[in-house]
Amino acid sequence: MQNPFLIGEKTYLRPVEIDDIDTLVKWTNDAKAGSFLWTSFPTNHLREKEFIEELYTDKTFLPFVIMVKNGDVQIGITALRKIDQINNQAELAISIGEKEYWEKGFGSEATQLMIDYAFNTLNLHRLYLYLDERAKHRLEAFEQLAFKKEGILRKAKYEEGEYHDIVIMGLLRTDKRTGLVGE
Repeated sequence: MQNPFLIGEKTYLRPVEIDDIDTLVKWTNDAKAGSFLWTSFPTNHLREKEFIEELYTDKTFLPFVIMVKNGDVQIGITALRKIDQINNQAELAISIGEKEYWEKGFGSEATQLMIDYAFNTLNLHRLYLYLDERAKHRLEAFEQLAFKKEGILRKAKYEEGEYHDIVIMGLLRTDKRTGLVGE
């Protein structure tokens, strides 16, 4: 394992490093994988290097690379964003950039690791996230992790010539969760 920080059964999370530039550029510029990163702009090595170099100066943003333990393979990125220490909440973001790892439980395990870290180490009370309404499998996966639909941002995302709704989901530390890391 390369510099592991949070460790699960199949995956581990580690800090983002300068050496991750090639992979992050590839994922961001991939139309399918990049759409989950909430960006419509392409990136290049210079932009990505600047992004990585600035990462750890922002105390409200905590990103990790998602690694598969078997083979030490980079498959995605996850983060806590907009960490609010007054209201004890943060936005959870996750993207599996390697499509062959989609819908195989790797994202769910990485999310469980982030939930445990957010609630049990950072002492947050609430996590929230935004999902494209069309990502039905992602909505279902987060519901299985006990996230609740909290609202809709109507026609908030423009993609492929159409506007789409964004679903806001949230999880409280006190919500009943089963089978999660740290319980």
